[in-house]
Amino acid sequence: MRSLIVVLVVLGAFGGVAALAQTLANRERVTSMWVGAEIRADGSARITEVIDYDFGHSGDSHGIYRDVPGSPFEGDDVSVGLDGHKVPWEDTYGDYYRDVTGEEQLADRLKVGDPDRLVSGVHRYRIQYTLPDVVKGGRLAWDAVGTGWKVDRSRVEIHVVDAHGFSGLRCRHGSWDKGTPCTARQSEPGHLVVRLDKLKGSEGLTLYATAAKTGLAGAAALPAAPSGKAVGTTPPHPMRNGGLFLAGALACAALTICALRIVGRDRLAEDGGRVRRVEVERLARTVTPSATPPEELTPAQGGLLLTESVDKRHKVAWLLTAAADGHLTIQGDEKHPVLRRRNSGERMDPEDRPSCARCSPVAAA
Repeated sequence: MRSLIVVLVVLGAFGGVAALAQTLANRERVTSMWVGAEIRADGSARITEVIDYDFGHSGDSHGIYRDVPGSPFEGDDVSVGLDGHKVPWEDTYGDYYRDVTGEEQLADRLKVGDPDRLVSGVHRYRIQYTLPDVVKGGRLAWDAVGTGWKVDRSRVEIHVVDAHGFSGLRCRHGSWDKGTPCTARQSEPGHLVVRLDKLKGSEGLTLYATAAKTGLAGAAALPAAPSGKAVGTTPPHPMRNGGLFLAGALACAALTICALRIVGRDRLAEDGGRVRRVEVERLARTVTPSATPPEELTPAQGGLLLTESVDKRHKVAWLLTAAADGHLTIQGDEKHPVLRRRNSGERMDPEDRPSCARCSPVAAA
C-alpha cells in the first residue's frame, strides 16, 4: 500500500508539472498579421489589418485593442469584424507612443470586442480605418506595426500601394530607439512588400521611402486581404493534457504492478544454486507460524529473530559461532582478543575453541 501511494504521488507530481509547463508555454500571441495601406492623393492611407490572435486558455479576455497615434477614429470610417462577423468597438484614449523621431504622442485606442462575451482560442480580426499624413512632402515614414504590442507576432506581412513609384526604400524593425534593418522590396512599381517571420513583444516595423513626383501609368492594386479561418490552433487545455498523462501513467503503473505480482518482485535462492522470482506476500500466506524456533537456528540468527535488528551482541554471537565451528580462532585476553581466520585443513587447538555456553541463543539475544 505504501508503494502504491508513493507511485500515485509521483505520477500526480509529473502530471502537474506537465500541465504547468504547457500553461506557461501557452501564452497569448498573434499567429499571423497582414497589414495593407492604400496611399491616397492627400497623403492619407486606407489601412486594412487582418490579425489572427491566439488568446490561449486565459478565458478572461473580451477582445483586443489597437493603439494608433494621430488617428481620430470616426464611426463611419472604421470597419471591424471578428471571424467574418461584425463585432462592437469603442474609441478611447490609449498609451503614450513614441513616433519615428522619438517624440511622445497620445494614441487613440480602438477597443474591439463584446463586453458581454469572453473569447479564447484563435480568432481572426479584420480592422479598417484611415490614417492621415502617411506621406508628407513626397516622403513615406510609416510605423506599419507599432511598438505598443505586448505579445509576439508571427508571419508579419506588409503591403503599401501608391499611384507613384517609390525609391530609397528602407525598413527597420525592433524597439523605437534600437532598430534592425529589414528587407523591403518593390514587387511592381508603386507596390512595397515586407515580410518578417516574427516580431517580439514591444517590437515594431517602420517603412521609409520617397515617392516619385509623377504618377504611374497604371496604379498598383492592393492584394486581397486574407480571408476564411484564422491561422494556428490552440493546444488542448493544460488540465486535459495533464489528466490524460496521469491516466496513462496510472494505467502503465497498474499493469506493471499486476505483472510484478504475477511474476514476483523478489528473488529466492533454492537448493542447487537456482534462483527464482517470488511474491513475498503471496509466499507468506503459505507459511504456518510456529512458536518453536528451528533446530538449525544459530545464536546470531536467534538474536535477529527476537529483536528484528542487528546490534553488537549479534555480531559477537556470530563470531563465537564461527569460532565454535572452527572457522577462526580467538586468542589473547578479554581486553585484547585476537581473531585469526583458520585455513582449510588446519587443525584447531582445543584451548582455542570457545565454551558452548558462550554460544547459546539466550546469551546472544
